[in-house]
Amino acid sequence: MEVDGDNISNYENQSDQINKKLQEISRRIDENQQNLYKYEKVEKDFFQINKQTHYLMDKLLYNWQKDKILSRELEEERQEIEINERKIIIKLEKEKEKLLHEKRRLSDLEDNLLHQQQLLKGEEK
Repeated sequence: MEVDGDNISNYENQSDQINKKLQEISRRIDENQQNLYKYEKVEKDFFQINKQTHYLMDKLLYNWQKDKILSRELEEERQEIEINERKIIIKLEKEKEKLLHEKRRLSDLEDNLLHQQQLLKGEEK
């Protein structure tokens, strides 16, 4: 009977450990999902601001095209804005890639733990 008691205790310990890990993974998945939502909002806001900036720059360039000095300065500003836009887009893409990689990693961990849980349940029977 001691062997059966030890097996049950060992099963319960392993089951508890897996359940705790699953809860932690679930918490981290939720956190990752919230970060993805925040990212999507930032990205959407950025592109909206970007669109407005281009519109204003086009309007300024059109209205001041006769003034060569101002027109040149505005064109230089426009180029600087485009350079900064590209830098921000690269940062946003890296952040998205990082978040999606973490999402996949957490999903794989969760799948692995669920598989372990199923195997453990099969051993119990």
